[in-house]
Amino acid sequence: MTETVLLASNAADNAVRYRMPAIVRTSSRALLLAYECRPMNDEKTPFSGSTIKLQRSFDHGLTWSDPVTVYGEDTPNLHEGYSSPSFIVDLVTGQVFLMATQYLGADEPEASQQSLVRVLLAFSEDDGATWRSRDISTQINGANKWRSREGTSGHGVQLKQGIWTGRMVQAVRVLTSEGEPAMVTVCSDDHGRTWWSGKPVMGKASGAAVVELSDGRIIMQIPEETDETVTVKRYFSMDGGRSFGPGLVAATPPLSTDEENAEGEEANSDAAQLTAMLARAGLLPGGDTQSPPEGAPRWSNSMERAFPCAIPGMDQARIVLLPTLSPTSSGSDNQELGVTVSTNDGQTIYQQTTYAVGQVHDVDTVSLPDLRLAIMAMETERGIETSQICLDDVGLRDYAYGWNEHPGDQDKLLKERGFIK
Repeated sequence: MTETVLLASNAADNAVRYRMPAIVRTSSRALLLAYECRPMNDEKTPFSGSTIKLQRSFDHGLTWSDPVTVYGEDTPNLHEGYSSPSFIVDLVTGQVFLMATQYLGADEPEASQQSLVRVLLAFSEDDGATWRSRDISTQINGANKWRSREGTSGHGVQLKQGIWTGRMVQAVRVLTSEGEPAMVTVCSDDHGRTWWSGKPVMGKASGAAVVELSDGRIIMQIPEETDETVTVKRYFSMDGGRSFGPGLVAATPPLSTDEENAEGEEANSDAAQLTAMLARAGLLPGGDTQSPPEGAPRWSNSMERAFPCAIPGMDQARIVLLPTLSPTSSGSDNQELGVTVSTNDGQTIYQQTTYAVGQVHDVDTVSLPDLRLAIMAMETERGIETSQICLDDVGLRDYAYGWNEHPGDQDKLLKERGFIK
């Protein structure tokens, strides 16, 4: 892992903090990084004057452009605020979409009631140089009488196989008409012109990662935070993101399987049969939420296929990168950022590598397999930082060597960046 590069530095007096990084690679191999710039306001008006900034890299994360404002104004308008940036790339048209949450009346305590919360969608046809945005809140709601809806930071996915090929899928938080929190997938089948929502997954969630697995299933990984711990659940969709099966509690590494617990459940419902099937396949069973051991690693909000364009049936198609965060043994506030690799769609761990990088609060990951690299965008105590990881160092050299690029060109770049000699 290279030394981290600080792209957005928190103010020394904590007047401004940078949060919620989202990173993506465009169809022309440019990197886009978005994050929230939030003034440290009164707790009753947390989003007042917050904006969404964007930086671009055209040399695979080595250098970055100066930040520009995509949502909000360079001179912040305290009456509104923006949060939770998230990307989706349409590999068919080349368009890049940047979703964010808008808070109107953000300088008034009543805004916390979520009555003036909107989901906006900006799109760019020139690798993020220019953007146009619109409000898609009504489309997300559809016939549902949801009280509010909010985006989640990170990036969504465009499906690459099956009858839903080309569908774009992103996770959004909603508040139902009864006031219950839930997560839904927001999907588009016409390259971002119109959007519709799937069935809600009930539960309090801080965010979600959505990934298409090699067999066409969609996995939605949701961290659920309490005052004591973070419990991550995984939900699986077999209909292109329209609905999801029962949630399975994801234990901290190494992944374990309790088949007796799963097989002992009643098998007279589709949900129970699916739970037992996934448990026998090596995935974790459902059941009561259990807190992880003190100091154990926990899953972050990020999940990424290491070879996103691999054809189903290839070994590379089943490789998933899952970042983890865990306290250091010294007991300080610092955390180790771990990169967990699975070569069978997340069923079991192939290798885990940890890096001590200070106080990390959030992370998003993008894989560059043709260069044998992955780029990590992190929210730390210092601000927004990025770092490069060589896929060789996490056990994937044999998979990535010569992947969509001549091995000699890969080695040349990795030598220039100090990964190999």
